Amino acid sequence: MRVEASEPLIAPEDIRTIKGNEIVITKKKTAAEVLDYVVDDSLFLGSDTIASVTWLVSPAGVTIGSTSNTSSTATIWLSGGTVGVTYVVTCRITTAGGRTKDYSFNLRIVNDGQN
Repeated sequence: MRVEASEPLIAPEDIRTIKGNEIVITKKKTAAEVLDYVVDDSLFLGSDTIASVTWLVSPAGVTIGSTSNTSSTATIWLSGGTVGVTYVVTCRITTAGGRTKDYSFNLRIVNDGQN
């Protein structure tokens, strides 16, 4: 799985923490920015394809703009948020073969110019 915001999966400015046996990625954006995030699920899918995608953001406060998907990727546009709050963004993919897989990343809202 790749999660991008028009940049590499794990950009140098992303925060990476280890939780159990997985790496948790925290992306940053300002409340004023409107950014797209892409989940590339091609490695998990193999010959299967994405049938549907549901996006969840918790807690409330970030605005979900448009969403779309191809046979192997899912895209969401996000805006807003409250400075200092970290949101969990989850992409729930259901495949044509009947599998369901969740991918999550953290989205921290920062002040303009804050690292």
